Amino acid sequence: MWPFSRKKSEHALGLEITPHAVKMLELSLQDGFYRIESFAIVPLAPETMQQHTLQHPTAVTQAIKQARRQRGFSLMQAATAIPDAIVISKVVQCDAEMTENALLEQIQLDAVHYIPYSLDEAALDFTVLGVAENDPSKVDIYVVATRQAHVATRTDAIKRAALQPHSIDVASNALARACQLMTTTLPIKNKDPIIAVIDIQSTVLTCTVLHNAQSCFSHETAISSLTLESCVDLIRHTLQQFFMASTYNHVDYLILTGDEPSLPTWCESLQTHLAIPCSMAQPFGHMAVHPRVNLADFHAAVPALVVCCGLALRSFME
Repeated sequence: MWPFSRKKSEHALGLEITPHAVKMLELSLQDGFYRIESFAIVPLAPETMQQHTLQHPTAVTQAIKQARRQRGFSLMQAATAIPDAIVISKVVQCDAEMTENALLEQIQLDAVHYIPYSLDEAALDFTVLGVAENDPSKVDIYVVATRQAHVATRTDAIKRAALQPHSIDVASNALARACQLMTTTLPIKNKDPIIAVIDIQSTVLTCTVLHNAQSCFSHETAISSLTLESCVDLIRHTLQQFFMASTYNHVDYLILTGDEPSLPTWCESLQTHLAIPCSMAQPFGHMAVHPRVNLADFHAAVPALVVCCGLALRSFME
């Protein structure tokens, strides 16, 4: 099982490890209002991670230590994430009366049919979503799995930086949690919108589709040439894949995230080329900011901190 904390906190630290950078964000919650306490983005060398596998975990540890020294993070625990590209997720149904231990046993028995490696190598976790719509005697279970090695290398790198990884999430779940802070302010007429979050890094474009505040599709594509035209084609192609793999035939809104500096200038062009309303991610609009945070630096970093935001928010919601 992946380690999950159940204790609520007044402060929370989200830590995302990507192929290009270590990103950290500390939030606090006081009297029902969030405040940004600190943030950091420390670049990583290209060889640090290959195919989402940490090749040089020491570089991640050093990046975390550097961020803590420079930005004064106060917490000793952090929530982190595993990227969707190395996660297998599935919704299964089980009898509603089963105990948690019985559920785990059943999930492990069924997992051999959809996990393409030995269960001895797998880290499994599950969440009960609720009563199944098609059968009240069943419950829908959201199951996630990844290789234990992916969890171990990340948690070990974090621990060596004198932090305790108290929870591990799937990146798209953290993304969906952060985007919930935005959906009520977006100019969308549909009460139940389908939102595609497009994350653009220097070498990778990831499309995550959200519906009912949950991820229902995630696809990662390598970028050979980072231009507006190439990204338009990739987004269009990926959305077609989503339509073919689901019962949906439209997307109501696009949200852009990522650490590519040109993203803010692309919104209008993407909206024109794809005929879908588009804006930059901004889950921090109603949050206060600690005086020590440099506002200009933070606003420039916002599109790259969305997953970190969702990771921190989880600590307040458990």
